[in-house]
Amino acid sequence: MFVAVRLPVELAYSLLVSAFLVWSNTRGLRSLGAAGGTLGICLLIAVSQALAAGSFPPRQIEFWVLFVCVPSVAVFLVSRLSGLQARPWRLVLLGPLSFTMALVAAMVTYNILFASSRSR
Repeated sequence: MFVAVRLPVELAYSLLVSAFLVWSNTRGLRSLGAAGGTLGICLLIAVSQALAAGSFPPRQIEFWVLFVCVPSVAVFLVSRLSGLQARPWRLVLLGPLSFTMALVAAMVTYNILFASSRSR
């Protein structure tokens, strides 16, 4: 199965997650609150994807976790670094970068573990 990932859409997702984490760092939100907010943003993205597609098939949940949640967790973990908590606006640049790197890593890992075995 071929899955297309549109880079502008993924960058918009990463900026949304990064903007929330910048806001949470400037407000002094603790890790649990920031993690819950990040999950809320991921759910908001899932609902918007489902509304845009008209449905949300079970297979789509796997891709949502892979292409939205995993990279969002990477941005969350980067946002917890002390240097970024002191200067949270740096996350606007490093957030999308870490999101994209985690997305590529998740896609490569998925293809190595699952997609290559299905093609045989």
